[in-house]
Amino acid sequence: MVDSIFEGISGDAKQSYCEFLAASIDYLSQHHGDRWGVTLREDTNVLRLNAGIVEGLILYSGGLRVLVEKKKAPPRTRFDRRSHHRNAPGCETADIPLAELPRSLPRLAEAHHAALTIIARRPAFRKTLNAHSTGVTAWLSQVLRRKVANPEIPQRPLHIVQGGIQNGDKALLERLARGNQSTRSWVAPKSVAPGDEIVVYIRGFGLFATALAKSSAEPRAGWKNRYGSDLTSIRLIEPPVSLAAIRRHIPDLDWAKYPRSITTPPPELADGIRTLIAWRRTGGIDLDEDFVDTANIDELKMIALHVARERVPPKAGTALYRAGSAAIRRYVLGRAKGLCEGCGVPAPFRGVDGQPFLEAHHTTRLADDGPDHPRKVIGICPNCHRRAHLAEDAKSFNTALMKKLRILEAAL
Repeated sequence: MVDSIFEGISGDAKQSYCEFLAASIDYLSQHHGDRWGVTLREDTNVLRLNAGIVEGLILYSGGLRVLVEKKKAPPRTRFDRRSHHRNAPGCETADIPLAELPRSLPRLAEAHHAALTIIARRPAFRKTLNAHSTGVTAWLSQVLRRKVANPEIPQRPLHIVQGGIQNGDKALLERLARGNQSTRSWVAPKSVAPGDEIVVYIRGFGLFATALAKSSAEPRAGWKNRYGSDLTSIRLIEPPVSLAAIRRHIPDLDWAKYPRSITTPPPELADGIRTLIAWRRTGGIDLDEDFVDTANIDELKMIALHVARERVPPKAGTALYRAGSAAIRRYVLGRAKGLCEGCGVPAPFRGVDGQPFLEAHHTTRLADDGPDHPRKVIGICPNCHRRAHLAEDAKSFNTALMKKLRILEAAL
């Protein structure tokens, strides 16, 4: 296409244009790496260099349009008075015939680079970066026999949005993830655009699922000042990342102190969230006692299974053992949800921690080399616990508890 534009014009004009375009790209790459792009329109024979949201250099069949900062332009520069540059204050466009490029372009370089800085102050539209032609930069590299850069593609924004349990969002996400389906108009920030990363937070569980925005945010019908975006590529985070884990690993994320809204973290914190989720998906979990005290039920199960042992040495006294035992106990009591897993009635009272008081019972005693494993530990009231150890039907009752445990764990 470029060859056809310069057909009948001296080779110096084409070379001058290529060097000027490459110098402009070098300048933008050095100072504004993610705010420019080159687009090629073969249907209209136009090649454009865009910075921010403004066209900075336009090659077309009749000449080259060069955006310059007016006060730095050399005397007697001919400006195209028809151009309006609301997003390029202080700039004008010089329209240069192709044959004059070798003489005019060196004189315009400083003013042109100054104009590029002005228009690159605003981030480029994402479609500008998406439309960038790597074929143009590859061609230019070949013509000039040196590497010409491509724009830096910035990391997609990451947004944390809210889900709920009572309104069915948790079950909905689980169903959509299993079926590889999309969902419509999830409440999201106004700035959401297609391809943005979405992390869904569910109270009581934590960061529960990831997704991609399928559409730009649009006003929600009947919900003033709220916007929604369709979500696709939904994946569960198993187990969900609790607030305790978020606060521990990303202490600068202020949203985690009072997570009641949607938020778009800055890039450096968004990277921390991505890293934490990726670590969790590869089996990463904290294994110390402080974390066990604040972990969610699914994290407790993960810890409990990680540290479960088929036999407990009589003198095991390491911190990992203590954390593991505490995790198994907390998981089992969390699984019980305040109801005795033996008789089914509510806990008889609340403990000093304000939680329903139940006890963790090993259906095969540790003293008898029984396993310390959540599939062998049940949460029961003190009365059932005494019955399992001291009643005349202790053996048969304990056998019944083992059967219940198989059903309970199979349901999780």
